[in-house]
Amino acid sequence: MRMKGLIGLLVVMAVAVVLAIFVERGSPAPAADPLAGTLVLPQIGPRLGDIGRLALVRGDAKITLQRQGDNWVVEEKSGYPAAATKVRQALLGLAELRYVEPKTRRPDRYVRLEVEDAGKKGSKSTLVTVSDKKGSLLGEVIAGKRRIDQLGGGTDGIYVRKPGDAQSWLARG
Repeated sequence: MRMKGLIGLLVVMAVAVVLAIFVERGSPAPAADPLAGTLVLPQIGPRLGDIGRLALVRGDAKITLQRQGDNWVVEEKSGYPAAATKVRQALLGLAELRYVEPKTRRPDRYVRLEVEDAGKKGSKSTLVTVSDKKGSLLGEVIAGKRRIDQLGGGTDGIYVRKPGDAQSWLARG
């Protein structure tokens, strides 16, 4: 009786493996999101020389960096000079920022990624707005929590969301 039970179990297992192979081959591969790999703010890169204003809003705090000739100044601090190299680094980082993978679309989960509306009191997200010298909007994004690569592979990222769009993303740049 034991031998018959063992053979029956092996037959059932073989049938299950064959069915699993057919099911796997029959199911289509998950489609990659068409935005994955594209630039988050595609208008910024080609127009880096035209950028005249960079505004950052986080809760009640607001900082506006404005270009005056070759220099950058902090508008809220009566034209106090800003570090031009740091502003340039920030703008280059925004220009190179690319979508990696979609994350949540649920507003109740935005707080975990820190991509909630930046104007709310106590918000940890930052609304980044980039305009040209004439004041035309080049792009805006809500920047959230930074995701550190735990394995040290240099693939850190940041959670982002476009204002008015429900989809949040992991981005890298």
